[in-house]
Amino acid sequence: MIKIGKLCLKYNCLILSDEIHSDILYKNSKHYPIASLNQEISQHALTCIAPSKTFNLAVQTSAIIIENKDLREKYNDTLKRQGFFTLNALGIAGMEAAYRYGEAWLNELLDYLEDNKEIVKDFLQNHLPGISLMDSDGTYLLWIYCRGLSLKDDDIQKRLIEKGKLALEPGAKYGPGGEGFVRMNIACPREMLMEGLSRLQKAFS
Repeated sequence: MIKIGKLCLKYNCLILSDEIHSDILYKNSKHYPIASLNQEISQHALTCIAPSKTFNLAVQTSAIIIENKDLREKYNDTLKRQGFFTLNALGIAGMEAAYRYGEAWLNELLDYLEDNKEIVKDFLQNHLPGISLMDSDGTYLLWIYCRGLSLKDDDIQKRLIEKGKLALEPGAKYGPGGEGFVRMNIACPREMLMEGLSRLQKAFS
C-alpha cells in the first residue's frame, strides 16, 4: 500500500480510497487507512466510508474524508456546481445513529460473521476437498478457491446453478487472477448459510 501511495505522489495522482468495508474486521486484525501511512500521502488522499456495508443501511448516505484543506474546498465547490448541497435527512439520521450507538451491535455482528467463516472453512475441509477458503482479515465476502476441481469457470457456474441451485459470483468478474474462484456472502442467518453449503456440496458431489 505504501508503494501505491508513493507512485501516486511521484505522478501527482489523487488517491480515492474506498474503505467502505473497513469496519468489518475479525479478531487480531487491524485496518490501516491509506491516508494514515504518512503525512505526504494523506494530503493526496480522499477516503470513502459509509454505514451501508457495516450496518446494512441502504439510505444513500456516505462520507468522504479529505485532510488537505485546499483539496477539500475544491471538492466542495465541485459538489455545489453540480447542485449537491446536503444528504437526505433520513440518511443523515441513520448514519449518525449507526456510528454513535452501533458499537455493541457491531461487535456482536463481527463475532457472528467470524463464526460463519469458520463454519465454511470446516465444511469445505470435511466435505469438499477440492475446494478451500482463502483466509481473510475481514468483510463478509469470502473468496473460495475452486481450482482443485480442475473445472473451467463456465463449468463451475453451470454446476452451481443447475445442480446446486446456488448463485455465487465468479471470481473472473473481478479481473485477471480471479479465475477458478467464487465469492460467497456470509452475512446471513446460520440456517441460510448451512443451506448454501449443502447446495455447494450437491453442486460438486
